[in-house]
Amino acid sequence: MANRKAPVGIIHSFNFGIIPREGILIMNYSADEAVAALNKIKAYDWAGAVAFKKKDFDKGQWLGGAVELMDKNRNVKGTAYYIYIPEKFNFSDFHQIKLAHEAEHVVNFVSKEAFDRVKEYEFSAYLLSHITAQCLNLMRGMGPNKGVSYCLDK
Repeated sequence: MANRKAPVGIIHSFNFGIIPREGILIMNYSADEAVAALNKIKAYDWAGAVAFKKKDFDKGQWLGGAVELMDKNRNVKGTAYYIYIPEKFNFSDFHQIKLAHEAEHVVNFVSKEAFDRVKEYEFSAYLLSHITAQCLNLMRGMGPNKGVSYCLDK
């Protein structure tokens, strides 16, 4: 696949390989910008998850985690996994280490549901590599990778 110009901002899904889950990478968008973009394409579950985490996102820190998705009756209907990078990714060693750190948080959350991390320690290492590689490829402009692209160049 030919390289494209690396995007300035990204909102894009990533997958978990053989685990039937999906996460979202948000790079260089404020929480308000991300919510507006997600609502514009009718990705209301994701918009709700970002709005719920707005206070955390507004601190301007890199984040990786999960938030429960609720229906209109406040019943849990799923989990939204996310990696939030509040600035443009610059591919320095420091940024790549920070990305792996946030991806590890996502692996920790999904492992509670999907596998026994003590017995399947190698699986979590592969999952971390899989998520990190997808995010790096997206930020290099090499995606999408069978995910849902919410990518809006700034």
